[in-house]
Amino acid sequence: MRREHRGSTRLALLHSPAEPDTSGTKRRWWEQKMIKYIALYRRPSDPDFDARYLASHLPLVAKTPGLVRTELGRVTRTYLPGFLGDAEPHLIAEMYFESHESMRAALRTPEWKAAGENLAEIGGIELVAMFAAEILDYSAPDADR
Repeated sequence: MRREHRGSTRLALLHSPAEPDTSGTKRRWWEQKMIKYIALYRRPSDPDFDARYLASHLPLVAKTPGLVRTELGRVTRTYLPGFLGDAEPHLIAEMYFESHESMRAALRTPEWKAAGENLAEIGGIELVAMFAAEILDYSAPDADR
């Protein structure tokens, strides 16, 4: 089933997983969407963690083949901790890839492995939860309708 969603700035065509791809490409539906690898760090007890993370880890991550962009955010306030419990979030790193396949390929590279080894060296492994999220193409409905 093909659904149309009209937003204020664009028309998004969304495919359901069961729908065959008629675009002429040989990709599966999940390989057509941009994906991001997210690392959510809790607040470290070591005051020097951020400096080591910025100076050594992020430059290694930046060398990963297939990485489209990286965004880093420092959590300034938690409004609803929910499932985080007592863990206080500190940093969110988002690494974007063109598709699931390009991310899978990147995760197998020596550059990614080096970044992971570095994260362990600087004490980040015990601070982080990592997961992937598919970028959804969504536009909010027009407010004046």
